[in-house]
Amino acid sequence: MSTHIQYILLFILFLMGCNSNNKSDSDPVDGPTIESKDEIVISKSIILGSTDNITIDGSDNHTFDQLSDTIDLLAASITLGGNPKLIQLKIDPGLPVGYVKEVKKLIQKHSKKILVLYGSGLGEGQIVRLPPLTDDRPDLSKLRDRNVLKVVLEDTGTIKLPLRNQDHVSITELKKQTKEFLVSDTSNINLPVLSSKNIEYFGEVMTASSAIVALISEDSVPYKRYEEVYHTLLSVYEELWNQLAEKQFNSDYESLDRSRKIAIRTIYPLVLGELE
Repeated sequence: MSTHIQYILLFILFLMGCNSNNKSDSDPVDGPTIESKDEIVISKSIILGSTDNITIDGSDNHTFDQLSDTIDLLAASITLGGNPKLIQLKIDPGLPVGYVKEVKKLIQKHSKKILVLYGSGLGEGQIVRLPPLTDDRPDLSKLRDRNVLKVVLEDTGTIKLPLRNQDHVSITELKKQTKEFLVSDTSNINLPVLSSKNIEYFGEVMTASSAIVALISEDSVPYKRYEEVYHTLLSVYEELWNQLAEKQFNSDYESLDRSRKIAIRTIYPLVLGELE
C-alpha cells in the first residue's frame, strides 16, 4: 500500500519525511487570502452521499471519474495569478475514510488552486487548503520511539497506541496522553526529547519540537469516527496554543498577530501526520 503523509497546518519538516506542514488534512486559510466569510463565493458544491452517489451542484449520481474531470476543469479555469476557487464539500459520516481520502486526493492535485469549505461534520464552516500530494515514504523505524506518538484507528473504531503497548484507548485518555506527549518532561525518558530554543517574545524555552503525532487509520473506518479521533488530536494543539497565549499575552490564540502566533507554534509546532 502506498504511503502518503499529509502535513497539517504549518509546513514543518516532518518526515513524510520531512517537509513542512494536514489540519488529515489541511492548512487553514488565514485572513489575507479570504478576508471574511461574507466574501466567499462557492464555485462548486460537492456532496459525498455514498461511494456510488456523488452530487455536484445539486445534480445526483455522478461517478468518481466525473468528479475527477469536474475538479480538473475547475482548476484549469483559473488564470495565471488568479484567486483560488472554493469547493464546498459535504461528507456523509458513514462513508469509509479510505474513500473520502481518494476524493480529497483529486483536490490535492490542485492544492494551490482550490480551497475547501467543509459543509458538514466537525470541521463545518472551516476553509482549508489541502496539503499537496507527496510520494515520500517515511520510515518511522528510523525515529526514536519516544519522539513518536503513533495513533492507530482500527476498522472496529478501536484506538491503539502501539508504541506504548496500549489497546482500547478512550477519547478522553487519548487527549490526556497526547497533551502529556507534546508538553514532555525531562525526567521521563519515554517522552519526546526537549531542546532549548531562543524564541521571540519568550526568550530561552525548552520545547519538544521533535514530537510527532502520526495517525494511522484503516480505510474501512467510518469517516465520523476518523473525524472524532483527528479533531481530538488537533484540539490538544489548540488547547496548548491558547494556554500559552493567555499566559504570555493575556489573549486567546486566534486574536494574536501573525508573529506571536508563529512564536507559540515554534514552541508547540503542529506536526500531525496522517499515514495511509
